[in-house]
Amino acid sequence: RRSVGLRALKRLARAARRRMAAFNAQDLDSLASAYARLGLPRWGAKLASAIAAAAVALGTKRCTPRHLANVLWGVAKLSSSCRLARGSVATEPSVVSLCEMAGGAIASDAAAFNARDLSNAAWSLLTLGLFDRPTMLAIAARAAATLDSFNAQETSKLLYAMRKSGVHCAALEEAASRPREQRLELPLAGPPILLTHMLGGGRAKGGREETGATAATGG
Repeated sequence: RRSVGLRALKRLARAARRRMAAFNAQDLDSLASAYARLGLPRWGAKLASAIAAAAVALGTKRCTPRHLANVLWGVAKLSSSCRLARGSVATEPSVVSLCEMAGGAIASDAAAFNARDLSNAAWSLLTLGLFDRPTMLAIAARAAATLDSFNAQETSKLLYAMRKSGVHCAALEEAASRPREQRLELPLAGPPILLTHMLGGGRAKGGREETGATAATGG
């Protein structure tokens, strides 16, 4: 059954590549995210390249920050599975161009990207080996100012990418290490419970985070 399903997925991918010029940003977002979540090993290089090329052709005027970040994540996940970017710097021209487009969009207007977009972009650029210091610092600066909107997974993914890329931002590290309070209201369980924690879980100070990220976070 798995082989039948895999053959069907490959046929769909080939059909999508033939019609890629007709895809809009939402189509590319959905296609990239769906195939990336399948986690198919050693498969998807042609699809990742085609999606990246199509997104670059649309440009930032037709590709919103959310769609751009999701497509970038999908391409990075597919690339890491099929060795386009496993343990090295991606050299596929369309993937390089996509990273350059995403990096430029973030550096020029990081405020247009929300928490999930920023964490996914940071992880993706790291995974593809195509990050640059100005882009990562722009992500870090925006994240530091809006870290209250990040959930634990988004924060973990972002801090992991920053640490592995060697980019340090004092404001982000301070924000991630600041104690937070969470009030839990439990019906019929007595008084509310007040929890104090650090959103970064200690990772901003060099704590353990070696697992990376394998899926786009919710939101």
